Amino acid sequence: MKKHIVLALCSITILVGCGGGSSANPTSIEPVVVNSNIITTDLTRQIVRGVSCELFNSDISEVAKFGLFQLNNRQPYHCLQVHKSDGHPTKSGDYAYRFEIRPEDCTWSNEWNDCLNDRSRTEIEDSNNGINAYNKEIVWDYWMYIPEQSKFRPTGKAHLFVSQLLAMSTNKINYFGLSQINISTDNKLVIRPLKQFSFVSIGDVPVIDNPYNQWINIRYEVKASMDNDGYVRIKVNGNTVSNTTGQNVLDKDVWVLMRLGLYNGFKSTATESYGTQVIYYDSVTKSIK
Repeated sequence: MKKHIVLALCSITILVGCGGGSSANPTSIEPVVVNSNIITTDLTRQIVRGVSCELFNSDISEVAKFGLFQLNNRQPYHCLQVHKSDGHPTKSGDYAYRFEIRPEDCTWSNEWNDCLNDRSRTEIEDSNNGINAYNKEIVWDYWMYIPEQSKFRPTGKAHLFVSQLLAMSTNKINYFGLSQINISTDNKLVIRPLKQFSFVSIGDVPVIDNPYNQWINIRYEVKASMDNDGYVRIKVNGNTVSNTTGQNVLDKDVWVLMRLGLYNGFKSTATESYGTQVIYYDSVTKSIK
């Protein structure tokens, strides 16, 4: 039996229990208010150059080593390690990951073809380097920056995810989502906890009304388990905004995967044309115990 608990920071600045997305018991959720780390970046003044995101850079992350996801038709600008001297924002140090995807872009792999399935993406993945995640606590912590830009998320019903947390059995038979972070139709940053063993939302949790031109801290705390001691906790700027407990995997040979980057889904449902989309990540840490 899986229990879903969703928390948000409410107007009196204490954490209170809120609904798990059930339409029978709607709950008004106040966004997390961010009053620090506000900066701006002029995209037109940036010099876009750097090296592949797949190359290890301890300035961005001392531990997490990422692999590029879906390599076919990948463009050089899709994910680069960029330097602050070229006008790019960094949270700490000199470098950050910069993702860019253009309206006509799409990639594919042997398992999936975005070009044929109404999607586009540029993502990197940390799969724990093949380490079995079962009954371990894995913590990822990172900072994300979205420059204000025209049509970062076009109007309409298309999806735009900026991070995903996934589970996959080592034989790749069982594969499903644990949680996603996306930009909503009204341009809010929202957490999307997912129903057990699926990619179906249990109810989006808005956390930041205007997520642009600021560094935002995201923290995942995950324990993969077939018992009631499993959990997926998500914190935004230090506040717990989602806590899902109970069984969250189907077998004991399992990987927990974190992806960073841009993922557009159901693009044809957008009611305006896509523009170029840009996002940054920095200061990525990970621990396993």
